[in-house]
Amino acid sequence: MTLTLRTLALTALLAAPSTATDSPAALSLGGFVENLGQWNGDVRYRARTSFGAVRVVDDGFDLIGADGARTWRIAIRHGDASAAPESPRPETHSYFTGTARAAGLPVFDAVRRPAVREGVDVVLRTVDGTVRFDLELAPGRDA
Repeated sequence: MTLTLRTLALTALLAAPSTATDSPAALSLGGFVENLGQWNGDVRYRARTSFGAVRVVDDGFDLIGADGARTWRIAIRHGDASAAPESPRPETHSYFTGTARAAGLPVFDAVRRPAVREGVDVVLRTVDGTVRFDLELAPGRDA
C-alpha cells in the first residue's frame, strides 16, 4: 500500500531574498544526485524542482525555495538514517566547485529512506518538476 503526500502551491510560500550559497539552479530540473562534496552540510542527495529544490539529509529532508533563501526541514526522527537511490535516469550530473570536480555522476528519479518506522519506508520521487513523498507500507502494516 502506498500513501502519497504532495507538495502543493509551495512556490508562493518560498519567495524570499536570494543567496548564492545553496542555489537550486545548480541542477537540471528533476532527478536526485548524490552529494560527493559539491554541497555543504549533511546533504546526502539533492534534486531541483519547479518550486526550488529538495535535499535528503541525515534526519529527514529539506524543501528549499526557488531563490535558495528559505528552507523547511521535514524531520524523520526514527528509523534508519540511510538513503538509497532508485530508478536511474539516462543523464548524468557534473560539477566544479573551484577545489573539487566530478563528471558523470548518476541521476536518479527517487531516493528511499527505509524503515522510518517498522514496516514504513519514505520514497521521494521527482515527477514533472515536482517532488512526491510516498509512504510505502509493508503487507499487514496499518497507516
